[in-house]
Amino acid sequence: MEGFPPRPHEHPVTLEPEYLGVPLGKINNSFFPVANMYIANQSGYLYLLMNDRVGYYGDNSGYMGIHIFNYKHSECMDIFESK
Repeated sequence: MEGFPPRPHEHPVTLEPEYLGVPLGKINNSFFPVANMYIANQSGYLYLLMNDRVGYYGDNSGYMGIHIFNYKHSECMDIFESK
């Protein structure tokens, strides 16, 4: 598992009980951890984010790379977002 556990005195994270820093996906109103592989069981816009303390996003910096494969259309897409 990636990330690290929040300390008990810290604010809640976006998706409990997942660790801080774990990549998350969101489709519609459902959050889910994105590990080595995730196959979505619903359609909609895919939003990517990190599991972070709610309301404490101003201290974030850096970048990460995401590789997405659309099995239905056999398409591959690399996303590199930097801040």
